[in-house]
Amino acid sequence: MDNPTVGIENGETLKINNRTNVYTEVNIPRYSYYVGHGISDEVEHLYTKGLPFAKSFKNAMKEYFTNCPKLIGKIEQEVFKINEIAKIVASYNQICLGQISE
Repeated sequence: MDNPTVGIENGETLKINNRTNVYTEVNIPRYSYYVGHGISDEVEHLYTKGLPFAKSFKNAMKEYFTNCPKLIGKIEQEVFKINEIAKIVASYNQICLGQISE
């Protein structure tokens, strides 16, 4: 007897072997954030929200803003939350680049 198959949304078919295969599809919204430096047209990846095994928010911020201990302290103290990326970048510009005095 041939193994039965199951169709999935993307058009592929999967063979099912005596109930030993499990197929799970998880649709988690993902948001990627990128930042630029100065007047350059290039940007760098800052953080991706929604990836199950991605670097944590705090670790991503600490790694990217490593040259700004004041900002890292605020992130560790949870002054900034995961949905406040724009505020974090603005604070970096203020505190660490001295564009506006704190």
